[in-house]
Amino acid sequence: MSELLVGATGSQSGLMTKRALANFLGVSTRTIEVYQQRGLPYYRLGPRRNRYDLGAVRAWLEHHCRAVRIG
Repeated sequence: MSELLVGATGSQSGLMTKRALANFLGVSTRTIEVYQQRGLPYYRLGPRRNRYDLGAVRAWLEHHCRAVRIG
């Protein structure tokens, strides 16, 4: 995933672009924007540059979205 930020040591930091997060979750970038309006945590790095911490996103989703188990 080329849009995942990589730290100086080469390890993945867990910060993702909107497009990378949308691809990871299997949703559109518009859906990510709607989630932001509902409280999805993100870092604002500039007027049009947001980054998302994968751990914080997962925690938010667990709290705000319904889990459905099949089987």
